[in-house]
Amino acid sequence: MSLQMADTGSLSVNRYRWINIWTAILGQFFA
Repeated sequence: MSLQMADTGSLSVNRYRWINIWTAILGQFFA
């Protein structure tokens, strides 16, 4: 998924939400 798609929505909310999601996903891989 491109960042441009996420930027079409609410910047602060969507970006913060995606950061939390990716942090959780990457955390499981590298934990």
